[in-house]
Amino acid sequence: MNDSQDIGKLIQNLNSEIASIRKGALGSLISMGENGIYLLINALEDDHYIMVHSEITEALGSIGKPAIQPILESFNESDANIQWGLIKALSAIGEPAIEPLTEMLKLEDDVKASNAARTLGLMVNYQAVKPLIAILRDSTNYHVRACAAEALGKIGDPESIDVLIESLNDDDIYVRKCAAVALGKIGNKKAVFPLMDLLKDKDYKVRASAAEALGKIGDRRAVAPMIEVLDSRGGGFYFSAHEVIMSAILKFRTKRTVELLIEAFKAENLAIKEPASQILSKMGNLAFAPLINALYDDDVETRYYAAQSLAQMGDKKAIVPLKRLAKDENEDPDVRRVAKSALASITQSD
Repeated sequence: MNDSQDIGKLIQNLNSEIASIRKGALGSLISMGENGIYLLINALEDDHYIMVHSEITEALGSIGKPAIQPILESFNESDANIQWGLIKALSAIGEPAIEPLTEMLKLEDDVKASNAARTLGLMVNYQAVKPLIAILRDSTNYHVRACAAEALGKIGDPESIDVLIESLNDDDIYVRKCAAVALGKIGNKKAVFPLMDLLKDKDYKVRASAAEALGKIGDRRAVAPMIEVLDSRGGGFYFSAHEVIMSAILKFRTKRTVELLIEAFKAENLAIKEPASQILSKMGNLAFAPLINALYDDDVETRYYAAQSLAQMGDKKAIVPLKRLAKDENEDPDVRRVAKSALASITQSD
């Protein structure tokens, strides 16, 4: 059997069902040096070996410095799974790859620059912060800027906060979204007001990312602005921003949050009231007494949504005040109806 046949057999063995044979083939290819590295990369790019991509990735990462240049040469691969495999291999190699990756950020090849940024983020190496800041400010390609923002969020260096705040005003939706997510991960309160402004972005995914970031940062000043944009009409066929905003508001379990949500029952925007009611129903004892008090409010909408919240809460202590509301002949018909429905819901839960 000649050398090419031997190599062919090794490549075939990568797909063996027997782990020891796969491991042996990987070891043999690694021992071949540069030729073996290129063969492993070729296998990673071949869908025939998709089931062993993770093992090939791990093998490439274990080679270390000699694998860096061959991997970088393949960084223009368009398939997302293959890109991710190469990125993970380089991140496993670690510090020896930092300098060539930072140089790659400067290339006009947007795919390679984007992949370099993603890899540097996965490495969480502070040497990459300044080059990533520079590319986030200067790149003309939105995907490169977005990958740089994402990477800076993963690294988490406070030095990147200013440029990420600047990027909340980027022309591209994806960049604004990635910058918001990054600021949420870093968690510095300097980003609170810029993120609050972003809650009114024209794109629902950006609004959702801003709300999620504010929830992670945990500054109470964000609650009122989040309630203000809490709109159950949603923001897309497959995705609704208000669900994420609701989850973010739920992180702020305070009396003031409860007060603001009950105040939202009086809002001119009708679409805010339903999600406000849902949030209150999930706040437990903190919201129970204020909701009972809200049943006696002069505002009919407040009484209506308070009864609805109590129905969702299911606490039997609400039965007596809800009965009073349901039996009051002077009460608004819709309020009486929701009170009766709430009573039925609570009593059926026995």
